[in-house]
Amino acid sequence: MMAIARAENRDCDPLNHNLTNTENHRVCIGSYGVLQVGCVHFRSDENRNDTATVVKVAYRVWQSQGYTAWTNYRNGAYKEFLR
Repeated sequence: MMAIARAENRDCDPLNHNLTNTENHRVCIGSYGVLQVGCVHFRSDENRNDTATVVKVAYRVWQSQGYTAWTNYRNGAYKEFLR
């Protein structure tokens, strides 16, 4: 997961939440935190700016979708960051 996080953050500032048109999820815009979790995965009562919450949401996404939920896993970019 660390390799995925590093790959996800290579081209963006996780503190700015990657709020760009390329992060348009149809119902919301943005991916949040070091794991770049898409806005669609957050419940209305979850704080997208809280690192612990982002990790909890990422874990929930992983449980339901596996690593393939992350673009940089699917395209293999994470392999550059494996140790």
